Amino acid sequence: LPAQRPGFSLKGKQVWSSCDVSRFRLRLESYKRDKRKGVSKASYYDAIGVDLLSTTTRLDHVARFINFETFRQDYLKGDEKSWRHGLPAFFVVNFQLPLYEPSIWGASDGPGVSLVFYFRLTREGIRMAQEEKGPSLLLKRFCGAAGVSGRAESEIHSRWKNIVHINNKDTLNLSFVTKNLVQQFSGKPFLTRSKKHIFRTESYLEVDINQHTSNYVKKRTVFNLKEHLASMSLDVGFLVEAQEENEMPERLIGSVTLKGLDYERHAVDVEWNRIVTPS
Repeated sequence: LPAQRPGFSLKGKQVWSSCDVSRFRLRLESYKRDKRKGVSKASYYDAIGVDLLSTTTRLDHVARFINFETFRQDYLKGDEKSWRHGLPAFFVVNFQLPLYEPSIWGASDGPGVSLVFYFRLTREGIRMAQEEKGPSLLLKRFCGAAGVSGRAESEIHSRWKNIVHINNKDTLNLSFVTKNLVQQFSGKPFLTRSKKHIFRTESYLEVDINQHTSNYVKKRTVFNLKEHLASMSLDVGFLVEAQEENEMPERLIGSVTLKGLDYERHAVDVEWNRIVTPS
């Protein structure tokens, strides 16, 4: 099997960096009473790489082809080398984005790219997991409910939340309709209703978000924005939505800044989806 390092496709491209978590406003302890949000505190994971992979069909479970060992710090080694207090050492998010013209009749697969984010559990993340408080217990429930089959069947998996800030949205040359849609979702948390797969191993947890199954409006927006991607500056964050008071405050899993990412120039063609593995 191919065994690549996280971020191999964008090595030397300088198109991603760590993100300032204060860019994100999340639900506070008192949110159920007063709807207040505040600046995010430290996340559980730090970014260690981003990949942009071009495929003829949807690519599931990218991490089975990735070697994380060179990114394993001493505090993540030992007899329990992969999970710490209910959290995986590495967390992977695989956005599966279609590149074909969307149709109102829908499509579940076809040519596209996988925008893959790789995160590593931090010392602070381990400390928070040890505290056994609401936010860490929520994330542990999310991770613990994932089986090895890839199916995201648990209720808590429907709480996966994304936040995308388009930092330069006002300077992009967008159509009127697309600009209005961008204004609506930029910086606003949104739950991922698309079909998800979650893969759990002794080394990592991977969340695959299948945008091929999104509704027509969302796919049309993504299709219209792809030509502007290279001009965009994006702050992207991931978390599990806190709904009950004993699950708050919300806490980021991880976040990344993307700038100048060009799917036509930077995406690496892979045919890993033709390889049969025990995934």
